[in-house]
Amino acid sequence: MSGGARHFAVRTAKCAGYGICAGIAPEVFTVDDQGYGRGPSGAVPAGLVELARRAADECPMAAIAEVTEPVRPAE
Repeated sequence: MSGGARHFAVRTAKCAGYGICAGIAPEVFTVDDQGYGRGPSGAVPAGLVELARRAADECPMAAIAEVTEPVRPAE
């Protein structure tokens, strides 16, 4: 993906709660009360995009996707 804002979404159905994403990129990803990863609510700052991509690449469940538009969490 090139140009424009970068967004990352954690696919909750795939996340197993390893927390690797938050360990690699705590400025981008968090872990909820149940231990599952949560993506940012907005665009990832340009200086953190490569770190977010690394976290996505390291996710053993492939639960993180780089997307072109923000993803609203399910209620």
